[in-house]
Amino acid sequence: SDVEESLTASQKIERNTNAEDFVELCRASLSFVQIKESDNPLPIGLSMRALCHTACYADLIADKKILPPVSGYQTSDPAAPGYTYEGLSPEESLEMVIWRSLL
Repeated sequence: SDVEESLTASQKIERNTNAEDFVELCRASLSFVQIKESDNPLPIGLSMRALCHTACYADLIADKKILPPVSGYQTSDPAAPGYTYEGLSPEESLEMVIWRSLL
């Protein structure tokens, strides 16, 4: 879009860094949601708080308070930053980078 094209190189780097930090924040919160049985289960209250955080993160994305990166999406390594899905437009791929972290 025109907004992304008008950003300076340092602004683009900052936006990409902010998006990557947000994705890592989401992953950290979701690490407290137990999805497999364990001999040492996490307290349910901890998992519930993590899910509440996730809902707040989704609201931030939907309200455009968290912006997608301006570059760096990829579809080959799900464990690497910027992973998204094949078949999306470049703009959709960049937006999916931040949404995917909530899955």
